[in-house]
Amino acid sequence: MANEKNWHYRQNIDIDGADDTETGQNWMFEFYTFLSGGADDTSHTGAWEIVSASNGSSVVNAWTGSGDVVFDDDPASHSWFVARSNTILPVTGAGGDRYLYLTVDCQNSGPTLALFRFDYNTPQFPGLTTAAPAQNAAITAYERNDLSYRYEFDAGVGRTSYFHGIMNETGSFQIFSARSNDGYSNYPFTLGIHRLETPRSPNIDPYPVMMFTKFRDGAAVHGCWDASSVMDWAHSNTNNGNPPSWDCNSASPGYGGLAMWKNDGTNESTGWGTSMMPPAVTAYPNATVTIGWSSANTINVGNGSFDLNGDDIDGSWPLLPFFVANGFVASSLGFKSIRGRVADLRMGCSAYGTAYDPSGFTIPVTGTITGCQIGSVMFPATASWLPGV
Repeated sequence: MANEKNWHYRQNIDIDGADDTETGQNWMFEFYTFLSGGADDTSHTGAWEIVSASNGSSVVNAWTGSGDVVFDDDPASHSWFVARSNTILPVTGAGGDRYLYLTVDCQNSGPTLALFRFDYNTPQFPGLTTAAPAQNAAITAYERNDLSYRYEFDAGVGRTSYFHGIMNETGSFQIFSARSNDGYSNYPFTLGIHRLETPRSPNIDPYPVMMFTKFRDGAAVHGCWDASSVMDWAHSNTNNGNPPSWDCNSASPGYGGLAMWKNDGTNESTGWGTSMMPPAVTAYPNATVTIGWSSANTINVGNGSFDLNGDDIDGSWPLLPFFVANGFVASSLGFKSIRGRVADLRMGCSAYGTAYDPSGFTIPVTGTITGCQIGSVMFPATASWLPGV
């Protein structure tokens, strides 16, 4: 199935160092170069600009290598960087650039933890070696503090840590951390932001972007892209389990989730009830949506089903697209709105809440690879993302 956007890729990047700290330094510098390098192609408009950074010794214009990454507890000196995109937010009637900022702060001595912050308002530059620029006084940022962004380093055979990232020419991107971990998902962390496809004009909806960052390593789920992480209508910060909401429940603190800004630019701690959904999802709490991985190849919605391979006559829907809905909180059946569609992210061949996890599975079975599955979602890809199933 052809993609509608031009995607660029950083896939299967071995970020292992000699120990956990060096592995964290390699991961951070890989993420930094992924953003600023446009996922290995600086010629397209989607590459992010590095605005400012700290190497732990001074505030600088850029990092030059993994040695510039220093982890330490705030307020001790440590590393951070701020990147921005002028392509991901649509231009409104006022014209001119509209920037969106991402702050990444290594403000914890634990090298598997960091702060990640998205904001459309300018941070309070210049920042210090002891503190990244604070969020704008308007307090519109979505951030997760002390969020795990990978599994710890493991020198065992077959335990290599990998970085994967995809970016299109709107600046939309998604990154993934991967490492074999017996009994758990091999893909525990993701972070990204996507410009949604929408018929609304930018003056009606100036913030059609979906953010998603999450760490999830439960033994009974398929990592951060498990169906219950992104498609549960009943999600809230009080819901059981680990729902899609940005600020998930106190039983699973710091895990992150989905978020969007309201049309007026304000935010909510729960990410304003943001949830991904293929066309088959109902608007009822806890409605399960799954694609069977057996020979039946069905999507089960309540007691009904859809054929994974598309319409029985012409196969017109080989993969279902994802839409994004929000505008409600907790488990209520209040007002909801479809804010748009996520380009080229499609429902994968997976099961909801079962032990089977086909992450690393690619399409097509033969020929040039166009997609790789993580959890319950099929992403644009040109290779299987290690470590695979």
